[in-house]
Amino acid sequence: MEKKFANLHFHSTHSDGAYTPAELVAVGKEEGYKALVLADHDVATGVPELMALCKENGLDSMMGTEFTCEGFGQCFHMLGYDYDPNHHEMAAMLRYLSDKATFRAREQFDYCIAKGYLHDITWDEVVAHNPGITWFCNEPVFRTMKAKGQITDVEYWGFFKHFREYSPKFNPYRMPTAETMIGLIRAAGGVPVLAHPHDQIQYVEPLMEMGLMGVECSHKMVTAEEEAALRALAGKHGLYTTGGSDHHGLMGGISTSRYPDGNNPHACPPLAFGVTEEEYFCLKERKKAGIKFHDYSDHRCLPYRQNSALPTLAGKISLSLSFHRSFENGADPQRKYCPYPLERSGGFNQLSLAHRSGNNQNCH
Repeated sequence: MEKKFANLHFHSTHSDGAYTPAELVAVGKEEGYKALVLADHDVATGVPELMALCKENGLDSMMGTEFTCEGFGQCFHMLGYDYDPNHHEMAAMLRYLSDKATFRAREQFDYCIAKGYLHDITWDEVVAHNPGITWFCNEPVFRTMKAKGQITDVEYWGFFKHFREYSPKFNPYRMPTAETMIGLIRAAGGVPVLAHPHDQIQYVEPLMEMGLMGVECSHKMVTAEEEAALRALAGKHGLYTTGGSDHHGLMGGISTSRYPDGNNPHACPPLAFGVTEEEYFCLKERKKAGIKFHDYSDHRCLPYRQNSALPTLAGKISLSLSFHRSFENGADPQRKYCPYPLERSGGFNQLSLAHRSGNNQNCH
C-alpha cells in the first residue's frame, strides 16, 4: 500500500475525536505524515492550535472542517478546505452548527440523567471540564466522567449506547443543504469536497452542478472499486482528490484501551489513508483551473432562503427570520439549549413530548 504524504481528514476533542490537537500533531508526526489538516465536524475551533503546532514541528497544514448537510434525500459529509472561518456568513454558520450539536447533546444528557444512566454529574461540570469546546456530543461527557473517576475506557461502548439511545423529537435547528454548504465554502474562499462517498458516487456530478470541487478517494469506507471510479471521475472533470484516516488508524482517536480484547475494527496500517505530496499541493495551491465556478454572493450562501419558515414550538414561537438571529448574543454552550427563547425550565421531559414535532436531522 502506498504511504501517504498528508492526512486531510481526522477529528479532535473539539468535535467527536478523543485526542487534542496537540496530541494529534504528535501522533501524526510520529506516524510519518508531512502535512496534517484537522477536519472536525461542523466546527473549526481546534484548527488554529493544530496549525500553529504543525508549523512548530515542520509540518504543513491548512484550514479544514467536515460539514454535515443534506440533498437528494441523502445525508452528505462535505469537507471544506482552506476557507476563511472569519467570513461573516461562514462564521455565523459555524456558530449555528455548534449550537445545533449542543442542543442535541444536552437533550441526550438530560435523558440519561432521567433514566439513571448518568448520575452525580451536571451539564455545568461538562462545560467547565471542556474549555474552548463549542460543539458538544458524547465525548466531552465521557471525558468529564473519566476525570471524576466514574468510568473507564473499557466501559465506553456501554456509555455510548445509552447516550445515543435517545434522539430529540423536536429540534429547532435545521440541517443545511448541500447547495448551501458548497456555496458557503466557496464564498469563504475554500474548496468543497465530498467526504467518503461510499454508495454516493452517483451524486458527484449533480453536486458538481452546485459547485463541488473534489472527492475524497482515500478512506477506509471507500472500497477499491469505488476509489478507482472516483479517481476516474476526478480525472474526467478536473476534481481535486483527497483522503484521510477519519476515525481510523493511529490518528483516529479510537483508543485500543476501548477494545480490551484487541479486536479494534478501526485499526489500519500507518500512513494508509491520505494524499500524495502532489495531491496535497495541487489542492493547497489551487492548481485545478477547469472547475465550474458559480457566483455565490447571493442568498444561496445562507443556510435557508430568506422566506422559509423555521420550526415553531407549541405554536408560540415563529422562527421565520434568517438564521442570523441566532447569533445576536453569540454562541454559548452554557445557555439553556439554544439561542431561541424556548420556554423551558428543567430537564428534557419539561418540554412536552407532544411539542416535539419535526424530523431529527442529525445523521452522524
